[in-house]
Amino acid sequence: MKIRSHFFVILMCLFLLLTSPAFASSARQKVIRQSDYGDKWAFTVSNGILSCVNPGDKYPAITFTTDNKTYAINGIAKGLGYPDIDPIWKDNPNTSGLKVNISPFIQRGLNLCSN
Repeated sequence: MKIRSHFFVILMCLFLLLTSPAFASSARQKVIRQSDYGDKWAFTVSNGILSCVNPGDKYPAITFTTDNKTYAINGIAKGLGYPDIDPIWKDNPNTSGLKVNISPFIQRGLNLCSN
């Protein structure tokens, strides 16, 4: 009986992992790195996974996953409940109070949707 309960717990954990937003089969993903963007890098982390969630939808969600946490990059992703990107969105070093332009990452995510 003890083996069955362990097996059940493992199956449930595997199910939850595979059905989480970061592993959704309807997402298209690409690893992106700061070294590829130089000064245009918009995040305080050095790399992550850019994703188009639900690419067949008219308005897909664009997310960024790093350190096992997925953030909303566009408003659609925020509406789906992903946390805001603000905690890892880099301040603009040239203009106080502004952030680095994130629109190239939104566009790149949207491009993932159409591929």
